[in-house]
Amino acid sequence: QQINEGRQAILLEEYPKPELAGMLKREGFKALAAIPLIHHERVLGRFGLGRRNDKPFTEKELRLLTGIGEQLGTAVANALLYEKTRLLARQMEAIFDAAQEGFLLVGCDNHILSFNRAFAQLLDVEPNDLAGKRCEFISEQLKQKVKDKNLGDLLEHINLIETNPNEMIEVEFEMTEPNRILSCYSRPVFDEHNNRLGRMWMLRDITEERSRQEEMLQLERFNALGEIAGGVAHDLNNTLLSIIGYAELLTHAGLDERSKTFAERILTSARDAAHIVTRMRAFYRAHRESSKRTLIDINQLLKQVVDLTSNRWKDDAERKGITIKVVTDFKDVPQIEGIAPELRQAFINIILNAIDAMPDGGTLTISTWQDSSQVCVAISDTGIGMDKSIQNQIFKPFFTTKEKGTGLGLSITDRVLKELGGTISVESNPGNGSRFIVCLPSRSIKSKPPEENESFEPHALRILLIDDDSRSLEVLKEMLKALGHEVVTAGDGIKGMNKFRQRLFDLVITDLGMPGMNGFQVAEAIHAIAPQKPVILLTGWGDTFEEEQLQHTGISNILRKPTTLKTLQEILSKVVSK
Repeated sequence: QQINEGRQAILLEEYPKPELAGMLKREGFKALAAIPLIHHERVLGRFGLGRRNDKPFTEKELRLLTGIGEQLGTAVANALLYEKTRLLARQMEAIFDAAQEGFLLVGCDNHILSFNRAFAQLLDVEPNDLAGKRCEFISEQLKQKVKDKNLGDLLEHINLIETNPNEMIEVEFEMTEPNRILSCYSRPVFDEHNNRLGRMWMLRDITEERSRQEEMLQLERFNALGEIAGGVAHDLNNTLLSIIGYAELLTHAGLDERSKTFAERILTSARDAAHIVTRMRAFYRAHRESSKRTLIDINQLLKQVVDLTSNRWKDDAERKGITIKVVTDFKDVPQIEGIAPELRQAFINIILNAIDAMPDGGTLTISTWQDSSQVCVAISDTGIGMDKSIQNQIFKPFFTTKEKGTGLGLSITDRVLKELGGTISVESNPGNGSRFIVCLPSRSIKSKPPEENESFEPHALRILLIDDDSRSLEVLKEMLKALGHEVVTAGDGIKGMNKFRQRLFDLVITDLGMPGMNGFQVAEAIHAIAPQKPVILLTGWGDTFEEEQLQHTGISNILRKPTTLKTLQEILSKVVSK
């Protein structure tokens, strides 16, 4: 303590302590001086100097020893600094060498100063081949190993930095040997006085990242194609209904044999076309794995979804310099019934929208819980949020607020969940993020009992036929009249309900997709007025419907476009017999 406070050499015998006196005697010392090691007014340590003769230390000697202590202090400080610097250098070198990205530093004379193992591996050269080489060696290696389609762009960037050393470049290219996609970034390095010291190069293998992005893009393209194909199938079914209906009516119109043969050929060709549409619909609706419903562990499926989207919330985010944290809170929930690929895509769509809503980073939270007979999933983000006007439209096809969005992701999600008897809702406010809640029924798969084929010939019925497609409306009217029924037509749901209130009808046939009032809404309105009145839902979309959904809306049966006289007769018989 005295040395630290005094900052000068002292005589220990002047501060006698029993233990100190004993030590001096045992070692044979007659005098002992303690000298501080000082550097920049800081005591780094001390050393002792002892005498075994009777000559005491003089004041001059003590001053001299104090000066020596200061010099030794500087030497010790330099040694400590050197060791600290060497340790730091070893640590930095270990970190530098352990990085997955390849780094290379080049001096102003274009000689390679330093590089890590990853750079040599990504360039597919031996480390010894890089040591001491000029930067032109890197350029030559890239020119030899880059695919022709990327070579022009790469050469343009290399020429740019050769003519302007202060230029920054960033370019992606595909290599031939080995076959991978690399991202190359290069920028000049300056000191604190803005003097250029050289250039840094960074190589990053983005093969897997680009592969995942391409898979996601292909999936989105296919879903978009599915939506378009669905619309095409609907329009074709309306057209084929007219062709099949009129051709079949012609075969029963008492034509001569030659004309009847022509009508039958038209009918056969139209039926073949209808089968093609059915196969096309089956392709875009159930191309992934199987359309058969199975029991699904929703927690496991969500873990797969988190992994599948990691290129967006992790890789892309890191490249943009932002952080998106993913938090999961999965409770023990029962299995659900569904089609795993379609459910995966549905949740991927929600998560990708959440990521897009957090351009500056944030937290994505995914949780599950059981609510009575339902399994619920909540996906929350801390992003920009949205107002009510946007919330009311986000599930509509082709609605998007993104510059490059298709507007199909959430509409596909909504369709998939509804087909499984589920629901999706959103809670959001501008600036406070969004929370999507999905609820799906937890039930086991039950086999349906075989339907009984009953032969029943209905009497002449008074039928209200509603369809916004004039061609479908006219041909169905003629087909029903040919079966002996009285038909009243309406061009939309609202007109149809007005006619229903004015007259008595035995049953109603209504199209599904109509403006203003769709088929479900028509059925619900009729069910509210006349609960026992049979309603047949007419559709050209090829949709599948849950039994509970049909019962809830009061629909007795489904009639799919295009139809035939035989099918029409069978459905009418089945409905009336009930």
